[in-house]
Amino acid sequence: GSVISMREAEDPAKRVKPDTKVPQMRWNALHIVKDDVLTAPIKDGDHVYFVHGYYADECEDAIVAYTDYDVKVPAIVRQGSVCGTQFHPEYSSTVLRPHPLFMDFIKTCVNGTAEA
Repeated sequence: GSVISMREAEDPAKRVKPDTKVPQMRWNALHIVKDDVLTAPIKDGDHVYFVHGYYADECEDAIVAYTDYDVKVPAIVRQGSVCGTQFHPEYSSTVLRPHPLFMDFIKTCVNGTAEA
């Protein structure tokens, strides 16, 4: 099928509900909905750090994991070799001790697989 980029979509991002505090700056639990190499180092319910006020609304088929913030917010998405996160996978990393999710994300983006 065809791929629509964020620029081409008519209204790709939605603001979280008006009565919800934005930007959201906190740790939220991930809910994994698809097996993927990106989720290999994490488990359902693990927390990651978000800083955002908008979320992608029309990407249901691409969602690998999501979080709840009064709405279902896609947290990890993948369509073919294109992948992304709504949260900050590097937040819990240091130069000498990168977070496993961050390293697998980088490996997947570079190599197309977390096996490297």
